[in-house]
Amino acid sequence: MNALYYLLIIVLVGFYFKNLAENSNKNMYIYAILGAIVYIIGFIFTELLIEIIIEFANWSESKFINTIDTYLHIIGGIIFSLILYQYLKRKWSVG
Repeated sequence: MNALYYLLIIVLVGFYFKNLAENSNKNMYIYAILGAIVYIIGFIFTELLIEIIIEFANWSESKFINTIDTYLHIIGGIIFSLILYQYLKRKWSVG
């Protein structure tokens, strides 16, 4: 997958975290960067987890596995970001 798509997703995640922080009167730049970092951490964690599963399951490195692998990394990063986003949204709406 093209690196431009990865960059676009990181920018979008940062944008949503910036808007959340701005609406909650927090430092929007720090939370935009935090959102992007959490996405990258989720992406890497999912990558490692999938590689371990592929290794232990003895699956071959076919084009089909590599394509699914790429999309699962993106989904993993988005899930990590959504978890933090929902946590911060609930925490800031209560406090």
